[in-house]
Amino acid sequence: MREKLCLFILPYFGKFKNYFQIFLDSFSFNKHFDLLIITDQDMVNYTIPENVIIHKTTFDKFREFIKKKFVFSISLNNPYKLCDYKPTFGYLLEGYDFFKKYKYWGHLDSDMIIGNLDVIIPLLDENQYLKLFANGHMTIYLNNKDNNVRFMNKLNNRVIYKESFTLDKIYGFDEGGNNYNNELLSVHEIFMNEVPNQTYTNDLCFNSSTKYYKLRSTNYVEEKKCWVTDKKSHVLRFSNGRILDEKSNNYIYCHLQGRYMSIRHYDKNSFFILPNAIMNGNKLQIWLKNNISLKRIVLFFKRLAKRSIFLRHKLIKESKNENERRY
Repeated sequence: MREKLCLFILPYFGKFKNYFQIFLDSFSFNKHFDLLIITDQDMVNYTIPENVIIHKTTFDKFREFIKKKFVFSISLNNPYKLCDYKPTFGYLLEGYDFFKKYKYWGHLDSDMIIGNLDVIIPLLDENQYLKLFANGHMTIYLNNKDNNVRFMNKLNNRVIYKESFTLDKIYGFDEGGNNYNNELLSVHEIFMNEVPNQTYTNDLCFNSSTKYYKLRSTNYVEEKKCWVTDKKSHVLRFSNGRILDEKSNNYIYCHLQGRYMSIRHYDKNSFFILPNAIMNGNKLQIWLKNNISLKRIVLFFKRLAKRSIFLRHKLIKESKNENERRY
């Protein structure tokens, strides 16, 4: 059995989303990857997969752990601000023996369904890339001393990690395409500036747009330095560790962007991802049937209303013409 390639790190303080168990179950299919969850939550009501490690602590203790790694005073007043510190996780854990065994490390979000991560193993085996992906919701780094502190390097003669870590609000340091004060300032830009040929930028995920109710993917395009949204909406299917759309395109994960999702008769091996629900195939057929019927009813009454208005105007016009003829 091959060694684990990558350790993902997820600090999370506060209540998990209602589909957190589905997140855990979907990650369990990826046997070559481990996940370290640092949290203050009670996990007794969750089934923890073998490749998931739980470390219980408080946000205050974790904040003190981070503060000790920097010689200047940092701003970290709430758990959401941890987003800016994601690129530091390799630096924070580099002294721990358990961490040294991983060739790569990464960070991810919990509002996701994980697909087949094995498709990126060839990228990791090549030992060419120092960083994979531009998205803050999943980024992977080569685990070595130089790479783990690259976030400290200057960009445009500015020490942007200090700018980020001393700012109370979110800076967006972890994510490509971040425009802070109309400037591209992030750890991704540092890598693209220093090692562009060793930075993998193709986006392999389904990142649901927050601008639309239906599932449309919005992805960062490096060549354009901007986010591009798919014009089509999709229904996604999870099948034994893979996430597929209706054309069988494969995604390594689906980022739900904090959507509320109702869970209806969930089967961890096979289910559908809809704009507001996760359900198995049998329930999906009922859902589609009901929604199609409802749409037909609504459409019928809309057409009926338009027809009634048309006839009313026609009768009024004919009556007016008749009156004109009389006089």
